[in-house]
Amino acid sequence: MGCCTSISVWLFDRPGLRNRLWECDTINPRFLLVLRCIVLLFLIEICVMAIIAYALTSPQKVFSITSVSILCSLTTYVMILVQHWLPIEARLWKWTHVVYEISFSFAVGLSLVFWCVLIPLLFTRSNFSISGLQNTWLEIAVRVQFHTIVFGVYLFELYMNRIEFPFRHIVIVFTCCVFYVIGYLALSKLYRAIEDYTDWSDVESFSFIGAAGILILGSFCCAALITEKKLARYTSPPPMRDVEKSGKDRGLSMDSI
Repeated sequence: MGCCTSISVWLFDRPGLRNRLWECDTINPRFLLVLRCIVLLFLIEICVMAIIAYALTSPQKVFSITSVSILCSLTTYVMILVQHWLPIEARLWKWTHVVYEISFSFAVGLSLVFWCVLIPLLFTRSNFSISGLQNTWLEIAVRVQFHTIVFGVYLFELYMNRIEFPFRHIVIVFTCCVFYVIGYLALSKLYRAIEDYTDWSDVESFSFIGAAGILILGSFCCAALITEKKLARYTSPPPMRDVEKSGKDRGLSMDSI
């Protein structure tokens, strides 16, 4: 119990870090609520399509990193909406904050891998296959929808909300990556390869895993830099010249303050 408390303090006990899950800059909070409800319904649709697609092809793909990322995003939006409607804010927002950081990093990083690495290889190498993408259009629909629409939603969220990404939380994202790779390797060796292009049989497999890990952690770092600069506008004190101007407008001088 004491260890968990210490970890919680280390992660969240810092100036300015608070529940910002429903704070936004550029849109009305009601529109944000509607948008997140639509995203949740869309994620449910993707999950149903993924289950059907993988049941028809290869059940082990339920444990693919894309499937895990879809489930993580679905969990994130469920937790955000529950936190909005139910009076359990004090107990839930920290967990929701962490899950949001994880799902954002995985969704953005994996989308970059999909569009910048896998798709070019699919069209330039005739012997390259993305786990049956050439055989089932339903799986194509699942992956393209997630790596396009959900990717765009997370970027829009980064632009308009005020959810902070403290740099120390990268430890959580890194830990999730390590545990997933260990489970992925164990399942691949004990059962069969989850993805055709990461069967751990050649250097290319390890290159894909390494690239995915770097882009996931890089996505978190970019979000941390962006939110740090954005939130500085709301947490930093006003410049002294603005204080002087405000005092003059009220008929005061700095000597009389």
